[in-house]
Parts: sequence; C-alpha cells; structure tokens
Amino acid sequence: MMIVKLVYFSLFLSLVECRDTIFGIPADAFKTIPELIGSFGYSNEIHHIQTDDGYIITAFRISSPNNVGKAKGQPVLFSHSMTSSSADYIIQGPGKAIGLLLADRNYDVWIMNYRGTRYSQNHTSIPVSDSKFWNFSTQEIGCHDLPNSIDHVLKISGYAKLIHLGYSQGTIAFYTMMSEKPQYNSKVKLHISFSPAPFLCHIKHAFIKLLAMPEKLGLFSSLLERIGHFNLTPQMPFLPVVFRVLCVVDNKITPMCTEFLSVALNANIRSDMASELMIIAGVFPAGASSKSILHVLQNTNNCGFRKYVVGFGLGESYNLKNVKVPIYTYYGTTDNLVSPEDVLDLERALNTSKVFIPVPNFGHVDFISNPDATEQIYLPAIKVIDSYV
Repeated sequence: MMIVKLVYFSLFLSLVECRDTIFGIPADAFKTIPELIGSFGYSNEIHHIQTDDGYIITAFRISSPNNVGKAKGQPVLFSHSMTSSSADYIIQGPGKAIGLLLADRNYDVWIMNYRGTRYSQNHTSIPVSDSKFWNFSTQEIGCHDLPNSIDHVLKISGYAKLIHLGYSQGTIAFYTMMSEKPQYNSKVKLHISFSPAPFLCHIKHAFIKLLAMPEKLGLFSSLLERIGHFNLTPQMPFLPVVFRVLCVVDNKITPMCTEFLSVALNANIRSDMASELMIIAGVFPAGASSKSILHVLQNTNNCGFRKYVVGFGLGESYNLKNVKVPIYTYYGTTDNLVSPEDVLDLERALNTSKVFIPVPNFGHVDFISNPDATEQIYLPAIKVIDSYV
C-alpha cells in the first residue's frame, strides 16, 4: 500500500513540474519556497543555522540571474510574519516581491524561517513531536533566532552590519532582540518595519479580540502549561484545493468569498486574484507555536509590549529605549490587527531616529498580497535602503 501511495505521489509531483496548472490550480501552489525561487529564475542557497538553545532554523539566500559572477552587495535579512514563513518576501514573484527586487539590485538577500515554521522544525535533542519543542514564544525568536541569524549572515557575507526588514511578527522579533540584547545595535545599520506589531491594544479584528478574552484571566496559558504546547497552525497542503473548490468559478473568486476573505484577512481582496490567493494558500499557514500566538494575545489584553507570563498578571515590559538604530515604518491606515493608534504608541516609545509612513487603505495582509504593494511600499522602502548603503 505504501508503494502505491509513493507511486501516486511521484506522478503528482511530475505533473506539478511539467504543467503550469493542476486541475485549475497554479502549479506554484504546490511548490516549496526553494522550488518557487527556482521557478522564478533565481538561485538560492539553503543555510541551516543552529541557535544557542539548540533549534535549527533555515535561511534561504537568494541570487538574481542579473548578477551572475558579481560579488554580493550589502546583506539584507528578512523576518517573516506569524504563522507564515520566508514566503512573505517572494510570493508576489519577479518584478514585484521585495526580496526579489533587492536581489535584482545585487543586495545579499537572506529570507529567514524561524523556529516552528515548516522549514525549521528541527532541534539538536528535542523531536518536533515533543511538546517541549513548541515551548517557545516570540521572546525566544527575538532573543535566539534573530541574533543568531544576524551573526551567521555577517560571518558569511564579511560585512560588519546588515539591514533588517520585518513584517508583523518579524518586527516583534526585532524589538525584542534590541530590548534584551542592545549590543546588536552595532550590527544593524537600518531597520524597516511593515505593520509593526509590538503594541496591539487597539486591535479591531473581531475574531482576535474574541480569542484574546479568556486570556485576560490567564485561562489559556494556565491550561497549556498543564497539557503542553503544540503547532497551532500546521501546514495544510490541501488548502489550495479547498479554496479552488469553494471559492473559484471561471478563475474568479466568488463575491461571497471575496467579501469573507477581505474581512478575515483584513486585505483588499479582488475577484481577479484567484491565482495569487491559491499560491498563497499553498504556503500559508506554515506553522507557529501555540505559545507564540498566546504571547501576542496577552499583549492585546495588557496594552503593552511585555514578556510572556503564565496565568493572571502582567509580564515585564520590554525596554524600547534600548533601540538605537534608525527606524523606517510603513503602516496601513485600515489595518485592523495593527491599528494606526498602536503604531503611534510604538513611535512614542522609541527614542531613536524614526520615520513613520502611513499607507492609505492598506490592511494587514495587503503588505504581502496587494498588487499595489510594490509601488506603494516596496519601491519606496528600497529607496530608503539605497540611501543607507
């Protein structure tokens, strides 16, 4: 029986490699990130980085076909959003995605996959099936994954400093690192935030607000302390198929699904984005610890940027005065996960050179899904990066 399954799976993979679509679904929806990068005409190196607490995380280093034989330029490290992966920075494809645009300009592009994502589910001694593997929050990502990644990139590239860009959880990791390990200010030349999420007091997303309510009494954290943590958002390979069946007719997203997805994702979803969303469904979700998600819910409740705590009470506040690097921030005016009010709380908390730029009519997921993101966010951000090189 196992042999038969392997044969069918091999036939399916051969279909994916040879065709642009599989039963009306883009073949790219079934590819890994390295396969996607390759299908776009770019090459990539796969780097496995061991953190100082034993996790083995994966980075993809992208090279553009435009720069074959050239020495790589300034390194840029990308940190992804929660429940997602390095896909955040390449999913829109050539000429559009910021990771690929920077590679075209000969920047040394590193897109990270932090612990718990489908590409980073290994540890030197703890199996991924053990709840101990999943006993981490954004605290550990910021204090181990990001600084160890920076050290690796700088060692490989030979540069003394890099540029960091984070989206959503990626910004939490950055501000956690700088608060707890301020010595890394000397290793980062510039930080760019897309929809920064340290403060979430004014969150407007109804489902997230509802989900956070029991944790006001510490119910979830107390329960998970007893039963153990787990992967709350595992990869779902069948999701593109489900989306195709339920939401796509004549290669258009149905009005009902368009409306639902616009609200659920907090994004400007259009009916002609069927192919793009099927590809996104193929890479999202990519895995996240229940504790990481719970950490975010706690900060939604306590109106601060604090460390994780078990049970009722407040965790210790992170010291954002330790952040010394220049900050450029792009935030959506219609983002109902990271509201403009919370972004302004972050601006007030920072005591460094900072520029905060509102992006009209952009919601949270628009930062990676909206076709207008290239013109409105990525290209302006690249100009900022150019000015620091």
